[in-house]
Amino acid sequence: MMNTHLTLRNFLIAGLSLHSVASAAPQRAGTPLPKIATEVTTTIKPALGQVSKAEIGSPLYVVQSEKKSTTYRAVIKQDVQSEMERGYKLALKAGFASDLVLRNKTVPMICTTADSGGFKGLLFGNNNVSACLVDREGKGVFDASTFAMYDVYFPLASPVEYSVEGTDKVEAYKDAFHVEVLYQGVSKGEVKIAYREFMNNMARPAFNQDLSYELNPNGPTKIGFKGLRLRVLKADSEGIEYIVDQAITTTPAENP
Repeated sequence: MMNTHLTLRNFLIAGLSLHSVASAAPQRAGTPLPKIATEVTTTIKPALGQVSKAEIGSPLYVVQSEKKSTTYRAVIKQDVQSEMERGYKLALKAGFASDLVLRNKTVPMICTTADSGGFKGLLFGNNNVSACLVDREGKGVFDASTFAMYDVYFPLASPVEYSVEGTDKVEAYKDAFHVEVLYQGVSKGEVKIAYREFMNNMARPAFNQDLSYELNPNGPTKIGFKGLRLRVLKADSEGIEYIVDQAITTTPAENP
């Protein structure tokens, strides 16, 4: 009788253990992050060799860095349905679009939530879950569904093609070197300019210097400072007409 009870007890324990294994949550995955491409470029205005004009107090030469950020959205080209675990079902129509995100920085995914109506179910007692389509091999087709925060995959019956659309945003790069050369007018036969260097988006210049150059009454006046070469064609109390012949060659670590 004792052996029968032990056998039954062991059977129940084994059954509960198997149930626990079957009910265990899959391994957690890192949060997928938006796919964003960034590029920092340095722009110089105006272009070399062109006749330009500026009023008093306005910049006649600018060097600044710009950052272009490109975000991406993926659009599926056909309907998709996927049976997931715990009663979750993913169903999206052709034309569904969402931000393209990356798992582990390389695997493309698009995700949706229960609120959007794209899927339904209850996962591990939590209804605040995102379901995703994933391109596991990076071939331009979604081949499985997954949960945004769980490393488990459900292969699709057939791959789903998608297209990718990029949106660019260009803004001043705040952590960069910035130069302005301002026209300050004419006084006593001299053209006056102000040189300003800015760093890290500070309102006050890290370096500034006011400069004066004697105007040539018989032709263009050549100005040189920190590698910058200007030809002043005309300058008076209303404005200046000039040509930039050579760009500034200085860096923020250099002295004038």
